[in-house]
Amino acid sequence: MATFTIRIELVGANATAYENLQRQMESKGFSSVIRSNDGTEYVLPQEEFNFAGSIPRTEVLELAKQATATVGTPARLLVTESAGRTWHNLSK
Repeated sequence: MATFTIRIELVGANATAYENLQRQMESKGFSSVIRSNDGTEYVLPQEEFNFAGSIPRTEVLELAKQATATVGTPARLLVTESAGRTWHNLSK
C-alpha cells in the first residue's frame, strides 16, 4: 500500500473554507494525521493531508480535486507519493 502527502492551498480562502476542506477531504479518505512506527499520531501542518491506498497518484489527485471542488474557492494541489517520512516538532 502506498502513502501520499497532499498539499492544498485554497486561494483567497477564509477559516470557514479550510474547515469545509477538512470535512470534504476526510469524506474522501484523507487524514490530517500521520502515524509513527510506534503508533503515535502526529498532526500535519494545515493544508497538508495523508492518504494511504493501492491507487496511483493520478487517482489520489482526482479524489482531492473532488473534495476541493465543493469548497467554493480555487485550489492549488500537489500530490507526492512517499518512500518514507521524517518529521520534527509536529503536535501529537
